[in-house]
Amino acid sequence: MIEIVAVVVGAVLGYGAGWVQQRTDRSRRRKGLASAMLLELRRVERTLREISSSDHALLASIVFPLSAHKRAMEELDLFEPPTTAALFDFLGCVADVEHGMALFASGALSRTPQRDWEQQSRAAFAANRVDAVKAALFAEGGRIAPERDISRETTHFPDPPRLDPPGFPQPIRPA
Repeated sequence: MIEIVAVVVGAVLGYGAGWVQQRTDRSRRRKGLASAMLLELRRVERTLREISSSDHALLASIVFPLSAHKRAMEELDLFEPPTTAALFDFLGCVADVEHGMALFASGALSRTPQRDWEQQSRAAFAANRVDAVKAALFAEGGRIAPERDISRETTHFPDPPRLDPPGFPQPIRPA
């Protein structure tokens, strides 16, 4: 009888440990993916705002760096439903902007002030959804480093930028 109880207790403990490990791995994947999407979101928002304020919005030929967002679409079960909804809404708006650029690039659309305005509007709609996506990703555990101030790192012609020490030691090569 004691052996049966020991086997049952061992099985329950083993199952519980496996469940905890699975939850930990899932949480780590979710937080990592949310953090990667926050980094992409920062760059994409800048681009969308530039397009929305440009008088030549249709002339922009930009490929949005959304590899982490596309990866998230493969792992939707990692995120809560409100986060998934915010992601789909945002990515749909970005797809509208990309579609407008593709139509113009293919020659299917001619450039007119109204079409530039339509493209500006698409980009503005997408940029205005960034806050909702950002809040949802932070709620999922995503983190992002503060943005660096590169103005002090920028140099002007003819001075090349100063190199920092290498991040990885260089191997010593025999002479």
